[in-house]
Amino acid sequence: MKDTASSRLSPSSSPAKRFLGIVAVFALLGPAVGTLSVSMVLAMAALSAGLAEAGLLAQGKIVLGSLLLGSVFGLPLAYLIGAVPAAAVGLAVALWERWRGSLPLGVPLGLALVLGLLAASRAGGFGTTDPAPAAPLGLLIAYLAGALVCWLVVRSMPTPPDNPAPGRP
Repeated sequence: MKDTASSRLSPSSSPAKRFLGIVAVFALLGPAVGTLSVSMVLAMAALSAGLAEAGLLAQGKIVLGSLLLGSVFGLPLAYLIGAVPAAAVGLAVALWERWRGSLPLGVPLGLALVLGLLAASRAGGFGTTDPAPAAPLGLLIAYLAGALVCWLVVRSMPTPPDNPAPGRP
């Protein structure tokens, strides 16, 4: 089989698959992780507010109900709002890894922080007079949790060997 430049750059090559895989992980997994993390934070807030004082069973129902409702109602909204920013973070992470060769945690978290703060400012911001800015804080938590889990998944993906240029060992 001949080793040509077009075969090395084709979408079926390993580096291209990894690049697209990184973007896909962030775009497909990030919003779901963000939704589940916000659901858990809301469940913990409900528990700390004393909404389930009857015992462990009632507390379990609060947590399970929060996760189920968060999944049913939150997932469609998460993908509607978060798929494009998550794909943008994935693209930037894939480019960083391709050019730098490594992927420190600060790259996806920094990008998620910036995009999360932008989203939070559009949702009412942190400077409102509301004592509990749940929407902006929830967005920030969702962006950061999604970026963290996606980074962990991407770090566990196998790295293909670099394709040497023709004529090089």
